[in-house]
Amino acid sequence: MPDSPGDVKQNVTFSPNNKFAHDWLPAVELNRVDSPTGRYYVTPEGNHYQSVTTFLSSMGHEYIEAWRAAVGAEEADKVSRRASSRGTTLHENAELYLRNNDVTINKMRMLDLSLMRGMVPILNRINNIKLLESQLYSDVLKLAGTVDCVADFDGIPSIIDFKTASKLKSKEEIHNYFMQVSIYSLMVEERYKVRIPRLVILISQEFGQPQVFIEERKNWLYQISVLLKLQK
Repeated sequence: MPDSPGDVKQNVTFSPNNKFAHDWLPAVELNRVDSPTGRYYVTPEGNHYQSVTTFLSSMGHEYIEAWRAAVGAEEADKVSRRASSRGTTLHENAELYLRNNDVTINKMRMLDLSLMRGMVPILNRINNIKLLESQLYSDVLKLAGTVDCVADFDGIPSIIDFKTASKLKSKEEIHNYFMQVSIYSLMVEERYKVRIPRLVILISQEFGQPQVFIEERKNWLYQISVLLKLQK
C-alpha cells in the first residue's frame, strides 16, 4: 500500500480502491452498561438483556480461571490488555475502511500495521454492507450485543466477525466465535426479517497469514439451545 503523501516517512495509508456499496438497515440504539457481573444492554422498551459476549464467556468460566491460575494473574492481565487493545484498534480501522475512508497508521505502530495489512485483502472480499458495528437484541433469546458486520462475503450474504490472535487457530478453538455470530444471525432475522445463515470469522494474526473460517448457522443452533437451557 502506498505511503500517505502527508508524511511519507512516518505513515502508511490504506485506501479502498473499489468503493464499497452500502445498503443500510435501520440502526437500533441501546444503552450499554458495564457492571461488575458483566455487560448488559437496555432496549428501547426498557428490557435489560445480558450481552452475547458476557453470556458466552460465563459458559467458559472454568477454562478461563484455569488459564489464569496456570500463567499467573499479572501475566493473564497483560495478555488480556494486549488482546483487547489490538482488537479494538483493528475493529476501528476495519470499520473506517469499509465506510470508504482512508486508514492511516504510523509505521512505529508495527502491530497495528501488520494486522491491517493482513486484513485488507480479506476486507476487499466484502460488499453490499447492511450493518457495521451495530447494536442488536432479541426478545426471544433475551440477549443483546454489537455485530461487527452484516454484508456479502464473496457475494454471499453473511454475518462477519473480525478477530485478532497471536497464533493460528483451529476451528475447534473458535466454537464460541461461531456461536456468537449465530446468535447475531438470529437477532438480524428477528429484528429485520432478513435471513442470513452464512457465518464468517476473519482472524488477523500478529505473525503469519490471516485466517478465514466459514460455517452455516444450522450447524450451531443445537449448541446455542443447550447453552440457553443452562442459563435458565
